[in-house]
Amino acid sequence: MSPGPVPRLLTPVARLAEPMYRCAMARRNRRYDEGTDVTRVECPVIAVGNLSVGGSGKTPVCQWLLHDLVRRGRQPALILRGYRARPGEPSDEEAEYRDACPGVTIRADPDRVGAARALLASDNPPDCIVLDDAFEHRRIHRDLDIVLVDATRDTLADRCLPLGWLREPVASLARADAVLLTRTDLVDEADVAGQERGIAALTAAPVLRSIHAWTGLRCGEEELPVETLKGRDVVAAAAIGHPDALISQLERAGACVRATLVRRDHHAWGASDVEALSRLLSALEDPLVVTTAKDWVKWRRLDLGGLAARIVRPDMRIVFPAGHAALNDLIDAALQPRPAHSVG
Repeated sequence: MSPGPVPRLLTPVARLAEPMYRCAMARRNRRYDEGTDVTRVECPVIAVGNLSVGGSGKTPVCQWLLHDLVRRGRQPALILRGYRARPGEPSDEEAEYRDACPGVTIRADPDRVGAARALLASDNPPDCIVLDDAFEHRRIHRDLDIVLVDATRDTLADRCLPLGWLREPVASLARADAVLLTRTDLVDEADVAGQERGIAALTAAPVLRSIHAWTGLRCGEEELPVETLKGRDVVAAAAIGHPDALISQLERAGACVRATLVRRDHHAWGASDVEALSRLLSALEDPLVVTTAKDWVKWRRLDLGGLAARIVRPDMRIVFPAGHAALNDLIDAALQPRPAHSVG
């Protein structure tokens, strides 16, 4: 990922703008800290979010949480923004959730409060709600705030927008109820331990290590073992917030990453991308294209018949190397009934 979201030529402007952004965020957070404009809905709400713009692995964590709630006998619903959805079509993230969590009610709406009220007024209301990417969307009260920090990025040393990639200063971790340090298998132990100490200095919340473990591959609906990648020439094609993480995991799986086709997060793959991919594949012998589940929901809409390679995507699950008893206890506590109450 580049040092910041603006071109280097505009870095001096970004340096001037960052303090103003931080000041605006501080004023906004003070208002919410006082309870102004915060609405509590009539069921438990669990938020999953991050400090950085994109790429911390929140979608697999939300999927893990939804499956965990179903295993507990709950009837969860998911609310997400639905970013960059085309008219009449679900966003890439919504389509990915519908593939991964069949049977779970999913609603795409940037108005989390309105979406929650609509769900609770429906004929089949949920008994708990999960908010995707909602740490800074504080208008709806949450009973548990889970915040992700990507161990492969130097989040604690990053700067706020537009100079860096942080939506809020790292001091905002103080209001987290649990912090998940993600992708801890992709960095060395000393680095992980240092990040844990840095986070612990900012929040009293438990800090848990987590891994996005690849459990297999899918080619369409065909299942393949991860070992299929070992020694294989691959082209990585991704339009996600942190494509370097995909490449790192491919290399750990033994793949030979010969080329990459990387686009900005949420990019709508099209015919020109298929042509670009074909050109990359033409120089390789019996390669595979590896993409993500989020990208696959867009690739599958295209005519891929002319590609000289199969497109595969990893299946993954969240693994907690040291367990997640502390998080489990927090989820238990969050699911206790709460009285309805509105402020503001």
